[in-house]
Amino acid sequence: MNFRKPGFTLIEILLTMSMMIILSGVFIPKYLGYKEKSLKDKAIFTGRELQAAVMTSFSENGSFIPVDIIDITEKTTELSLGINSINVDKTNGNIVTISYVCDEKTYSLYVDASNGFKILIKDKVIYDKLEAS
Repeated sequence: MNFRKPGFTLIEILLTMSMMIILSGVFIPKYLGYKEKSLKDKAIFTGRELQAAVMTSFSENGSFIPVDIIDITEKTTELSLGINSINVDKTNGNIVTISYVCDEKTYSLYVDASNGFKILIKDKVIYDKLEAS
């Protein structure tokens, strides 16, 4: 008679744990990459919304007016999620630079009314729709 207690053997448990560790080593970096890309895409989408609002202000006034830009962008951000703050950094005729915080990262939106716009994080361009002059 063979009396075997129900349960798992030590070998079965170690084999299962090692397979879980190997699979997590493969899938966790992929997940983190997807998460980082989605945050970047969200920041780009937000920047494009702000650029559209800024260009609306420009088309109504003929130049960038900081008070009007702040008013329009605040109305835009009421509809958007994840924007903590917006500041108009510089205006110069047809050019404006706006900084905004999205998901705890600060981005800069550089808008040139005649050539397009680009979005930066720190000094690295993450989205560029600026035409060469």
